Amino acid sequence: MKVFTQEDDFEYQMGKIIEKKKKDYPELNNLNADDLQDKLWSEKYAVQFARNVLDFCQEYSGDELFE
Repeated sequence: MKVFTQEDDFEYQMGKIIEKKKKDYPELNNLNADDLQDKLWSEKYAVQFARNVLDFCQEYSGDELFE
């Protein structure tokens, strides 16, 4: 039985954020990982993506993962 760590939870939550972006913006669905990363940090998507990540990271403030 696998014991899930904070890092596992972080990866899972980041995956959920990316899947939500793909759902919100269908044009992101067929991109490979490198192209998706480039698109998410482009001007059109970067602000909202960064806000989603920061909102998520607030849950972990003070945790060792972010220190």
